[in-house]
Amino acid sequence: ATDKELLALLENDSKQIVLYAYSALRDRNYKDLKAVFIKHSQDTTNVWETGGCTGVIWQVNEFMLYRLQPKNNSGELGYLTQEEFEQYKKKLGIQQ
Repeated sequence: ATDKELLALLENDSKQIVLYAYSALRDRNYKDLKAVFIKHSQDTTNVWETGGCTGVIWQVNEFMLYRLQPKNNSGELGYLTQEEFEQYKKKLGIQQ
């Protein structure tokens, strides 16, 4: 899929598809990923992600935020600084 197609999928009713498209954009180092997160930052829909022996339930905004952690990218594409990351965690009430 192209970036344009992935951006269109971010509007899908299925939150699993939304997160799949977001992850694909993240893997491509999409430069405006922070803006995508901000647009979805109030989405608290629960989504199941399989992994390991069981999996995990994420809220959409939490899933997106954790993929912007400064330690997971070079920071040169406008993703979050550590300070921004901590501020968003606090604002969204994320304890982890």
